[in-house]
Amino acid sequence: MLESFKRVTNAVVGLVNRAGVNNSRAVAALAPQEDRISFLSSVRRCGSQGFSLGSLSEASLRITKTRFLTIPKGMIFSLADKKDVVVYDLNADAFVSQVEAPTNLEIHKLVYRSTNHKALLLCHPKWTFRLFSGGRNLDYSSFPALENMIGEVEVGEVEALVQLLSTHSLIFIRNIGLLSLGETLDQALERVELLEWICWQNRP
Repeated sequence: MLESFKRVTNAVVGLVNRAGVNNSRAVAALAPQEDRISFLSSVRRCGSQGFSLGSLSEASLRITKTRFLTIPKGMIFSLADKKDVVVYDLNADAFVSQVEAPTNLEIHKLVYRSTNHKALLLCHPKWTFRLFSGGRNLDYSSFPALENMIGEVEVGEVEALVQLLSTHSLIFIRNIGLLSLGETLDQALERVELLEWICWQNRP
């Protein structure tokens, strides 16, 4: 049954790519409008708050067990539009349209294949970067309640993600960015907001 489903999915993806179907139409056919609007709104909010770094930041939202929304490589969060939202199919291991994959697509795939998280934000908040790049520890004394709200922030290399994903929702990946996971993209973004605030409180 699974193999039959994979063959059908691969055939659909191949047909879409060969036919050059308009990306917006393909996404609209596969992703509920509510999910698309919510995803785009959160992406823009992240960009407007200064948590993204040019086109290096990435985001995605699981819409089914095997598909997620994201935006292509080179897209700046604050400028993202509905036509820029694309769908990736894990079973077909391909986008359901011809686009340039985000630089860290393998991280998105790893998260959705190995965890139940539904949203991923890979961003670059400046005070968070200053603190963790400098090897410093967080001091929550100015607002102790935030420690439970944020949770433990792990610092590691990308190679350690497989072990870290099952126990952490916030991971500072050296030379890549801050990875925030959640049930929704807004939840992942809120974790970043709280972390960035306490990191600002920790500034020298």
